[in-house]
Formats: sequence, structure tokens, C-alpha cells
Amino acid sequence: MSRYPCLPDHVREALGGIVPSGDNELWYFPCRVTLRDGRILDTVYIEPEIPYLRWWGVYPEDDRGKRFIKIEDVAKVEDSPTRLPVRFANQIYDHGESGMGYTIFTVVFSDGERQAYGTGNAVDFIRYPNGKGPNDVVAVLPHEGRNAQPVRAPDWYWCLYSGEPFHPTRPASHVSGGLGSITETLQVENHVILYNMDWRIFKRRLDNLVRDGVARLVPPPAGIDDQGYEWYLDIATGSIYRYGPPAPSVFDEWMMVDPHKIDTEKLGRWELVTPGKLTGAAQTTP
Repeated sequence: MSRYPCLPDHVREALGGIVPSGDNELWYFPCRVTLRDGRILDTVYIEPEIPYLRWWGVYPEDDRGKRFIKIEDVAKVEDSPTRLPVRFANQIYDHGESGMGYTIFTVVFSDGERQAYGTGNAVDFIRYPNGKGPNDVVAVLPHEGRNAQPVRAPDWYWCLYSGEPFHPTRPASHVSGGLGSITETLQVENHVILYNMDWRIFKRRLDNLVRDGVARLVPPPAGIDDQGYEWYLDIATGSIYRYGPPAPSVFDEWMMVDPHKIDTEKLGRWELVTPGKLTGAAQTTP
């Protein structure tokens, strides 16, 4: 039997207007919550019980390191004014934790100021410098800032509910630009994804876009020898991209060589295929 009530209708409606970070394993909804006693909390995650336990392993009220509020005490829900913009939060999530149970990252603001932050494995909430907010963020640098006196993230609260998880109407993959920006923040040269870690991040993003209906795996264009490529349609733009998975043998030696010196044909490739390129390829295909 669940410890929690189901998601109230007024909370469900409010979550529909919040773009979550994370992915289908666990969407993070960073919220500002007004409680029935009048208190306002800017750092609350409203999450479904079962996916939360699958990811975090223990109820928040049973963990001395976590804070929690009851879903039945929630009167109003809004998007949090202290959250990182979703695309930047997802870049940090993609790169994983910096050490056992903690994450370090640096936020770059539009005026050139940089601020390092230290937090746990949930990274959406930060303490913004005076006069700055989410609209001032222009970049994040995962794992950078250990020696820059990182600012501790604000305390946050978990608020769990039972029953079917709420599914976002605007998942982060729709907001971040789809296939056109899938290699953002990754090390890519001449369409080649250079590093093992970056390839894994890329593959996770691609799988999420396909699952969310933003992209679709399609057959190669007529007259084209696919040569081992996978072909993807960007649903929104109609553009075609091709993906060349890395050769399996490259991972056996990845840690022993400079990835820049590995035969580029063995590395993952991602390329927008223009109509002209398709025409040329068709003419040269036997």
C-alpha cells in the first residue's frame, strides 16, 4: 500500500505548464509551491513514488539527508524562479555526477561572470548572484569549478504522490532543438563524435528524441547504399540525418590511445544530409 495520496487535479494541471528536466526514467519538475499554511517554497520536486524509489532507493522521510513536504499540503504550484533553464540542467545530468554523491559545475552568465556550484545528484536549483536569474544563463561547464569556491545549492524538498506518473506535455527533448542541436556541448570534428563519453551522451539523446516522437528512424533514401548508416527524420523540419555507429573494437582500446588518433571511420558520426549530398551519393552508388 502506498504512503501517499494520488496527484491532486490542481497540481496535475499546474505540472502541465512546467517543462521538466531529466528523461523518461525520471522527469524532474522543479517547482515553487505555496502550502496551505501560506508558506512559499521555491525549491520543490514533485515526483511519482515508484520511479523516485527506483532511482533514489529510499523514501525521503526515511533519509536524514532529505527534506520533504506532503502532496496534500500543496495549495498552488508554479515553475521555480531559482531553477536552471532546462537545457542547461540536462547538460549537467548528461555528464553524470562529479564524484560519489555530488556534482560540481560552473554557470556562465551573459555578462561574462562565472559561478561554480556544488550540489548532490539533483542539479536544477542554484543560488543566483544578485540581479541575475535563469534568463542570464548562457552556458554550463559540467565538473568544472572544484577550486573556485563553489557555492552550495539551496536546500530542496521532495513531494511524492502515488499512482500513474504524470507525463509531461513538453519534454525537454522538444524544447532543446531536436536533431539540429543534438551534438550541443559534445566534442565533434568533421561530423565525428570524438570521445566515448560524448558518444554515450549523444546516443541517449537520440534514443530520447525517437521515444518522444521528435525523430523517426527511416529507410535510406532511394538509390543510396546505406553503408552501415542509420537514417533519421526530424519530424518538425523534415530534414534527414545519418548516423554511423562506432565500430565495436574501438571501445576495447579507448582508454589506451588518444581518441583523436583513432581511425575516424571507427568513431560515431552524425551528419545532416542535404539534398545535394543525396543526389551526389545516388550518382556514385553502383
